[in-house]
Amino acid sequence: MTANKSLRVQIHPTEAETEARTWSIADTERITNQLERVIYRTILNEQKRLKKEFSIHKIEFEAWWETIRI
Repeated sequence: MTANKSLRVQIHPTEAETEARTWSIADTERITNQLERVIYRTILNEQKRLKKEFSIHKIEFEAWWETIRI
């Protein structure tokens, strides 16, 4: 390519981008709400798992502590 010729870049939108351009406000809100529910559920499940694991480790620690205190 010479300095006189410019590079022409063609941008082809993906199917998702093309579809997103046709969304209404209601569609956008619906998708946002669905994503929020999925993310919230995931976070909630992780919090429950963490609390359960913490409780188990706390019980194990307390049992160990009692054995070394005696």
